[in-house]
Amino acid sequence: MKKVFVLSMALLLCVMSVFVGCSSKNSELEKFAKEQQKELDGNAMEGFAADCSIDGNSLVYTYKYDIEGMELTEELAKTTLEGLDATSQIMLAAVQAEVSSCESIFIKIADADGNVLAEREYK
Repeated sequence: MKKVFVLSMALLLCVMSVFVGCSSKNSELEKFAKEQQKELDGNAMEGFAADCSIDGNSLVYTYKYDIEGMELTEELAKTTLEGLDATSQIMLAAVQAEVSSCESIFIKIADADGNVLAEREYK
């Protein structure tokens, strides 16, 4: 349970950076993604990396974990995503308020090697 809490808190900190970045008016999804990446880079934590990219008309947030002494499993990644469903829906609404062309958000959790262990799309 402690692992889920640690992962959820780390992911929540990165999600909060999205709300900070929503204050600027960008007309294109690509510009918005670049701004989000700057915010995520500015809030980087040891053992945790976050990337924001686009895929068509969707934002893709990929969170990579490499926390010493903590094995990231597929089950743990899925449980972490489930706990963030409501936050992710709020995040989508905030992004769509700024970038109307954004159709959805993908949240992915990956291990240190970039292998995606869990992902969800929010529309």
